[in-house]
Amino acid sequence: MPAGTRTDHANAMMDLLDQLDVETVSYDPDGFDDRVKEVRQQLKKQRREA
Repeated sequence: MPAGTRTDHANAMMDLLDQLDVETVSYDPDGFDDRVKEVRQQLKKQRREA
């Protein structure tokens, strides 16, 4: 797949992605690294509490 280009996905793939969408999670593609950091911190906290 060429880098940085868009592609159309099959309807089945789009249906699957729609099912996986979590509306309560705010996703900002420009803040992806920050979100990964936040999720890692949450997981560490859960492990400590367990």
